[in-house]
Amino acid sequence: DKWARQKAMEVDPGSHDIYLTRALLYSAQRQYADAEGVMKTALALSRDDPNIQLEMGHLHLLLGRFGSGWELY
Repeated sequence: DKWARQKAMEVDPGSHDIYLTRALLYSAQRQYADAEGVMKTALALSRDDPNIQLEMGHLHLLLGRFGSGWELY
């Protein structure tokens, strides 16, 4: 639900989990450019989170960016 996602971002705009969830939703809808943009924000907020790196790797593999995809995976 768009309203719930917006509200969550207002409540805790620094939460990398919110951005990751939003990116996964975009990816599930095949909105890969939006997913990548939001995932970059999640990475900037929490560089060391292995879940974000893994999901970014999945996205890169989906987009055919195999070098960076396997590295992040």
